[in-house]
Amino acid sequence: MDALIREKMAAMKEHGLTFTAFRGGLFGFTDGIADILRRVEIRIDMSCAPEQVLPERAANWSGAPESAYYLSKGSYLRSASHPGKDSVFEIPLGWDGKGKDRGQNYLFHERSTFKRMCFVWDAIVERSTRTGQPQIVNFLCHTYSMANTRLKTQLERILNYMGSHHGIPVRASEAKKIYDRSILGRIG
Repeated sequence: MDALIREKMAAMKEHGLTFTAFRGGLFGFTDGIADILRRVEIRIDMSCAPEQVLPERAANWSGAPESAYYLSKGSYLRSASHPGKDSVFEIPLGWDGKGKDRGQNYLFHERSTFKRMCFVWDAIVERSTRTGQPQIVNFLCHTYSMANTRLKTQLERILNYMGSHHGIPVRASEAKKIYDRSILGRIG
């Protein structure tokens, strides 16, 4: 994986593109991948889907936090107690905290419906209110869905819904800065 990631980063750089975040296919991730990300200086990962366990895909997010965190060097499932400059920032897939169905309980655009994603979003907002902490999560949407009229319309609707219900869309790097300011209390 190290060689593959480095190869893809070099290819992107040749085209003037930077590689700032990683997401393992079907939520696959290991401590070894976290070590590779640290070595190649990718500081943001979006592979986490809380409570998803797919051994055939090297995906085990059992017990992972529901909102963004820095990966512990000892286990990607735990938050680092003292994140350093080489720490990897994890932004999990938005989850309602209730079940494990990717089409029902997560902000997974192509697998879900507008109504279900509204329920998931409302649960995330409620969690933020209850904990008094911003919930930093990712919304999974693949580019191929833009060629499908129904999915494109659904995307527009759910983004409008989230925006009118306390959501603020940001890039992954901006989410990291928000976390650093509001959770860690450090300026970055």
